[in-house]
Amino acid sequence: MGNTFNVPCPEMMGINNVDEIKNLLTEAIDSHSDIALQLASVNKIDTTAVQLLIALKQKLESQNNRLILSEPSEQVLKVVKLLGVNTLLGLVD
Repeated sequence: MGNTFNVPCPEMMGINNVDEIKNLLTEAIDSHSDIALQLASVNKIDTTAVQLLIALKQKLESQNNRLILSEPSEQVLKVVKLLGVNTLLGLVD
């Protein structure tokens, strides 16, 4: 495994900006490094963004890298738990 590529996330993560988020992640994915998403400032996240996180995690694992969800906000924790994917994403109480 290489270095960790840190990616700051916008305050809103959802269907309206998922393409923008994908573009932010392209360079990180191409670096073949672990990716740490900085989630502390996220105050809104929807199902589309959560699906993107799951797809990103699977892509990184296929490259023998990790997705690190760093300092998830209360809103992120609430939504992934509500959707039942908190364990899948490594966000366990």
